[in-house]
Order: sequence, then structure tokens, then C-alpha cells
Amino acid sequence: MAVRNSVSAIPLGAIAADTFTGAYQLIGGLPHACFMLRFINNSTEDVLISYDGVTDNDVIIHDTTVQLDPQANSQPNNFICVFPKGMNIYVKAANGTGEFYIAGYYQQNAN
Repeated sequence: MAVRNSVSAIPLGAIAADTFTGAYQLIGGLPHACFMLRFINNSTEDVLISYDGVTDNDVIIHDTTVQLDPQANSQPNNFICVFPKGMNIYVKAANGTGEFYIAGYYQQNAN
């Protein structure tokens, strides 16, 4: 299957901060292998990120945006490094106000 020379976005993932419980909650799985993810923390709480629902993998400080671009440092050069299709993303924080979002981008197949 040929690959298009264009970028597509996955549906925006979102969770309201007033539903945070202090335990990991699944915000969603990636419907496509993404070459870039962006976490937008528009909440009053710092949010922990996990990819297995147990391990603390990252923290997104309140009122910040973090963009993860794994291809920028992929080795050897010119190899594709992506977040795998189906990868689950969990968030954990204290109850707060606002929203937490996940945006992702992928290269679409030609069909």
C-alpha cells in the first residue's frame, strides 16, 4: 500500500480535570501510528502520563503544552520512529478544573 505525502490528525482525545481521581485513567489508544504527539494541559493540575497504566513516564505541568517528536532523534538517521498504533495513554492527577487534551499526527496510507 502506497503512503501519501501528507499528514492527517487522529481524533482529539480529551478528559475533564474534574474527573481526575488520583489514579491512572485511560484517555485512549492511538488509532494510527503517530509520528508526533502533543499533550495540552489546560487544567489546574500537573498531570502524570503512563503508557501502561502503572509506570509514571512523563509529567505535563498545568497550563502547558508538550510536543513529542520521536523522529527528531531517531537512529540511525532517516529511519522512521513512531508511537505505535494501539498504544494506550493514561493520565493521573488530583481533581481539578479545566481539560487535558492529546493530539496526534500520522502519515496516511493511499486508499
